[in-house]
Amino acid sequence: MSDETVGVKIGRTSKQPHARTWNLPAGKSCGGMYDVDTGEVCDACASCYAKRGHYNWPAVVSAYEYNMEDWKREGWVDDMVMGIKGAGYFRWFSSGDCKYTQLADKMYQVMERTPDTMHNLPTKGYINKDIDRWLDKMQALPNVVVRRSSQKINGIYDHGIHRAIQVPHAKHPVDDQTMVCPSFTTNHKCGDCRACWDDTVQVVAFITY
Repeated sequence: MSDETVGVKIGRTSKQPHARTWNLPAGKSCGGMYDVDTGEVCDACASCYAKRGHYNWPAVVSAYEYNMEDWKREGWVDDMVMGIKGAGYFRWFSSGDCKYTQLADKMYQVMERTPDTMHNLPTKGYINKDIDRWLDKMQALPNVVVRRSSQKINGIYDHGIHRAIQVPHAKHPVDDQTMVCPSFTTNHKCGDCRACWDDTVQVVAFITY
């Protein structure tokens, strides 16, 4: 669902109704979707949930296409800050990702100016080293948890880099640093869980579906 707030389209998802979210079209905004070894679309993005279901509804597509252009305007940061103000939790990109350094710069400004909001940023944008430097700056803020996402769906990840991974099923073995997202037991809803925003949770494993 998407709401228009002071000129920006900020929404909520059914999985995370406690959090606001800002999204872009999956695929065209995802610079980290290509496997660093093969150059092909990576396994995780090949099964992208944001290209299915309600993400294809015309109103949703229209809102995300709007955002793809809207972030470029001069007043976007101010409007995002106003739109997020008062929200306890914010999730960047339940669809899409950060492909542009200029957007990363603006996102950082929004995060810095909303210190009372906890921000969760799952991203494969770190593949771009210029964006990765912005991710380091974001992570240094006390109200931000950046989760660099693995390109694999087999639970394998690089320690010290990836903080979000995918596993093929709930019983797939994970190490003691990893928490399997419990939403598979709650009809794909977060409920009271806030692990994605908890910096003490080193890695969150999501079940591929």
